[in-house]
Amino acid sequence: MNRLLIAYFFITLFLLNQLQGAEIVTLKKKVKDLFDANKREEAVELIKDALITADSGDTSEQIKLLLLQYLAWGGNYGEALEGINLVLKQTPSNPDILFLKAIILTWKKDYAEAEGVYQKIRSKNLSSEEIEYSYAMLLLAYDKPQSAVAICAKLTLVKGECGQKVLEMLLEKGNLREAQKLSKEF
Repeated sequence: MNRLLIAYFFITLFLLNQLQGAEIVTLKKKVKDLFDANKREEAVELIKDALITADSGDTSEQIKLLLLQYLAWGGNYGEALEGINLVLKQTPSNPDILFLKAIILTWKKDYAEAEGVYQKIRSKNLSSEEIEYSYAMLLLAYDKPQSAVAICAKLTLVKGECGQKVLEMLLEKGNLREAQKLSKEF
């Protein structure tokens, strides 16, 4: 999951560079200052207020995603999920918000619910290679290597890396026969 967290960090930096509005910069600075001052409750409240009062539109959706990521990275999974559910009431098919929800649920080791969110993303044809890779890693954590293999086999950009993770997990669990069989596919 570290790879995913790093990817989200760089996506966040990219989005912050794209968003130039004074309101966004001010809000980001306030939230960061509160987190740095170890005033998490105040930061969470500020984020919740911003989530509720943000208008609709692309910039607003990016703000919401960034704020929810701050909550999640700060270990405030409950608050992040609460905010995600608020956003999903307004835009139930937002793939970025759904993906963040699936990741947080995975971090919380709520694999069954995370799998349900990934399936929702996939059923609405909102998936991407990054989402599919993350879903395969969830299935590995959830001890469903065959399902993970099926997803990894369909990937193009990270097929080898995905397959390698499956093989490592099988070897860790002492399943040499299955690992041998799968090594031929990747």
